[in-house]
Amino acid sequence: MHLYDSLQQLLESPVPTERQVHSLLKQHLDFVTAMFADSWNYAESYYEVPFGADFRADFVVLCANSGYWIAHIVELKGPSVALYLPSGDKSKDLQLVERQLAQRENWRRQNEQAFREALVKQVPRSAAAQCSHATEHQRAVPELLDPRTVIHMNSHAVIGRSSTMSLEDRERRRLDDQKQGEWGSPSVITYDRFLSKAKRLQRGGGAA
Repeated sequence: MHLYDSLQQLLESPVPTERQVHSLLKQHLDFVTAMFADSWNYAESYYEVPFGADFRADFVVLCANSGYWIAHIVELKGPSVALYLPSGDKSKDLQLVERQLAQRENWRRQNEQAFREALVKQVPRSAAAQCSHATEHQRAVPELLDPRTVIHMNSHAVIGRSSTMSLEDRERRRLDDQKQGEWGSPSVITYDRFLSKAKRLQRGGGAA
């Protein structure tokens, strides 16, 4: 069964859980990479990545271009969670997610060395450097540990379904997305974004 069919079947089950989605996506890391990677000199996904004793990311998508590295930190939340109340206010679940994303960003600013060390534990020792002169770093691990190497961190949370929202809530979500639209800012997306990407890949013959 293609990922799109499996994911759709799971999300339309009576009570889908983030644990179930996580288990499915662990078997399709190429899809997770395709979903979040925005540079392709290096692009790999890792799951259940610990960052010190403070938190564990469901997925990390690490990618690089010729100028810098990017670490996409991805957290999965409940697929059935409502994002907005009937009043139009953000639900407690959405507010909690947004606080958690901000906390991730703050943690990185206060723990730069621990952040870099957590990343290099995932990267193969044989991986090549991506944005340094060969005379300075030939491998990715020392390059990532070098404080001169720029590593952008983007935090993402996947929660709820846009397909179950009212038109008014979809517009609120769109406006919230615009507020988050600054490059590198934390983002909140719904599982329907995953479904749309999986469907496009299915049509194109990828991410089976």
